[in-house]
Amino acid sequence: MANTTILVIEDDSDARMMYAIMLRSWGYDVLEADSGKQGVHLAQQQKPDLILLDIMMPDMDGYEVCRRLRSNPSFHRIPIIFLSALDAMSDRIKGYTIGADDFITKGQVDYRELGVRIQASLSRTDRINETSGPVRKGSVVALASLRGGAGV
Repeated sequence: MANTTILVIEDDSDARMMYAIMLRSWGYDVLEADSGKQGVHLAQQQKPDLILLDIMMPDMDGYEVCRRLRSNPSFHRIPIIFLSALDAMSDRIKGYTIGADDFITKGQVDYRELGVRIQASLSRTDRINETSGPVRKGSVVALASLRGGAGV
């Protein structure tokens, strides 16, 4: 967990402060953004290890933030966890479809579960990074033919 940085993108200052205090008490370094635009900018500058992202924000909603970050190859492996008051199945599906790694409903999660889900996302990313190595754009891994089989 040493030097693990989490970016919290949340427009509600009280909620953002609460998450930051909690995350720091668990040993994480915390970056804070109070808007979607600021969050995208800060993420691109600082490259956090994980992003906690609210959905309902006035300038740019969390879905758009996630879309913009996922369109950048540098953010393909960084976990994005939606932390939102929204709890409809359609909201969750939309979040996962655009690239979220997890979707947590604010009023329905215990702080211990939040900590475990954050740690699980970070651990999963570590395992992926260890086994797959660096991503190289334009590399061909395998070719499959209509006749069956694969070639390297």
